[in-house]
Amino acid sequence: MPNLLLKNLPFRLTAVCIGIYSSLAHASDTEFNVAFLQDVTDQVSIEAVKNGYSITPGTYDFSIFINGQKVGTRSVEFLKDEHNNVVPCLDQHLIDDYSILFQSPSEKRQNAAGCYDLSAIPNATITTDTNAQKIDLSIPQINLQQYARGYVPVRLFNQGINALVLNYSLSSNYFNNKNTEDRYNNALFLNGGFNYGAWRYRNQSSLTQYSGQSTHWQTVSNKFERDLHTPIPMRLELGDASSSNDVFDSINFRGVQLSSDTIQLPLGLQNYAPVIRGVAQTNALIEIRQNGYIIYTTNVAAGNFVINDLYAANQSGDLEVSIIESDGRIKKFVQPYSAVPNMVRAGQSKFQLTAGQYRDGTYNNYHPYFAQLSYAYGLNNYLTPYTGAIAAQDYYAVATGLAVSMGNFGALSSDITYAQNTTAQGDKKEGGSLRFLYSKSLNSLGTNIRVVGYRYSTQNYYSLGDALQEKAQWKNGLYEYTYDDTTASNNDQLSEEERRRYYYSSTYYNKRNQFQVSFNQSLGQRGQVYATLAKTDFWQKEFNQESWQVGYNHNYKGIFYGLYYQKTKSMFQSSDYNVGFNISIPLDRPMTIKKYDLISNTSYQYSGSTGSNTTTALSGNFLEDKNLNAQVQFGYAEQNNNNSVAFNTNYRGTKLNSSFGYTYSNQYQQASANINGGVLVHSDGIILVSKCIAIQS
Repeated sequence: MPNLLLKNLPFRLTAVCIGIYSSLAHASDTEFNVAFLQDVTDQVSIEAVKNGYSITPGTYDFSIFINGQKVGTRSVEFLKDEHNNVVPCLDQHLIDDYSILFQSPSEKRQNAAGCYDLSAIPNATITTDTNAQKIDLSIPQINLQQYARGYVPVRLFNQGINALVLNYSLSSNYFNNKNTEDRYNNALFLNGGFNYGAWRYRNQSSLTQYSGQSTHWQTVSNKFERDLHTPIPMRLELGDASSSNDVFDSINFRGVQLSSDTIQLPLGLQNYAPVIRGVAQTNALIEIRQNGYIIYTTNVAAGNFVINDLYAANQSGDLEVSIIESDGRIKKFVQPYSAVPNMVRAGQSKFQLTAGQYRDGTYNNYHPYFAQLSYAYGLNNYLTPYTGAIAAQDYYAVATGLAVSMGNFGALSSDITYAQNTTAQGDKKEGGSLRFLYSKSLNSLGTNIRVVGYRYSTQNYYSLGDALQEKAQWKNGLYEYTYDDTTASNNDQLSEEERRRYYYSSTYYNKRNQFQVSFNQSLGQRGQVYATLAKTDFWQKEFNQESWQVGYNHNYKGIFYGLYYQKTKSMFQSSDYNVGFNISIPLDRPMTIKKYDLISNTSYQYSGSTGSNTTTALSGNFLEDKNLNAQVQFGYAEQNNNNSVAFNTNYRGTKLNSSFGYTYSNQYQQASANINGGVLVHSDGIILVSKCIAIQS
């Protein structure tokens, strides 16, 4: 700010001097004596006073408005014109940045300094308000290039500052159990990198230490990336990354990936949204609502209009369009809207090209090279065909599909994949897989079906992930399977390694059916019901897995309560179920304790395998800024006839966050501590922050 004030100081002094001169000029026609100004400004400002300029020649920061709408703030050079007036210079950069068009050679008039004469365009005007440092250009619509909402010229893209950035989390846990040895674990997680020009480097690493084991350093990922400002905006990634799951399942790899990048597009062109057409009787205001929220407004002239830069807040939820005429009449209609992940806007392309080596922290004995391509194109407002191909060592697959917007009936995508795989035993397997995705929102009923997904695969079909896993699990002539045994009575006191079980088979088990659905139904003031289901069937039934849950939530005058039922079945294990409820009551009486935001929370859960569990907790916020949260919790577990009491605190500081927890019961004790925050190093110094810094991946 000080630099800006100094930069515009001559301009501000000139304005003051002109105000003085103007007042005196009305009082007398004699020449004004400016000698007394010699000590407060320069000769240029004195010249402005003598000649009645509102601004002296020079460069100043001005806000630019086009047809009443602010489009930016920029440095503008002011020069004398042929009439000795000081006017802003509309140079080629300004013309290009704000997409001003010339319909004929006669309109494209420049002076010797390269400044365009806007008066050459019929009905175009320029108004300069030096007091407000504002330039208002009034330009006919025909002389403006039409762009989507949020359009920014590539020349004005800002890569940000050069900086080092790091998020960290340090945790320590200690366990004391009456029946086992004491255990502890310490962990440091780091997520950071640096920005230099257009390039960004990102790293995720961890340092862990467990009881009886040596300290272990692990690099989760390393990669360089940058944006490419081409006609189709792209992103280049070099190093450790993952492919998209639009056509095939996502795969972790180390290599190179080139993808279309919708983030570089104007907000109004990101993600799929329908084109809306209508007719206005007068100059009208168009308002578009989704799920009750206004998400778009614009003004249109009388006649047909088209809105093709809509950005929907949610990928499901019909759009209510209101045409508000100048005379007050309002016409409304509903544009059905649902989308599935594969849909692309009309005329847009979406692609990804990947080449590299498979990378996985679990199956680290098999890392084949592979290449993958996916492509989708928006044919129109309703159809998006897409395709893809994968080639790897002993494996290849091709897929093709179509996403369809069906108006009132929702959105559907369907694709078929053919794959050929050579197994670890040398057998060649060929198979196919058929997939459906469906999405629909019924606003009038308060119903929202997020995504219904179904996949059927033949017995010899392998996705690339299946093919990689099949080879990794082949050990000494058998396939090795591992699973987590949760049936032990002291399961919650065992480590992950102690719960691990092994199963060996001469056959690799393939998936047959996969089904998932998410459903929400609003009951208005009576609350909300929900249901989720995920089910995977294998060609060998003992591998089948499923998880489903139904529940009800309600908020009654600040008191929140919910009921739920959940059933799960994991690999090699019988099914289990949980039923429970919870209730949260704010304690805002008397007023002396209201300031602490005290909340009482009680929950009960019954499990078919472990019996009942009950917890009651009291929590609140303390200190002047309410940045210290404290909670005391009492619990009872039927399985081990275990009573417990726990105390937890969480402090949110300006430079870091910290938390501490301690639990005591008649079976065990447990203590934990955590510190996390962020560090930003840049040319002006070092900044410590408590909230983790957003790191674009």
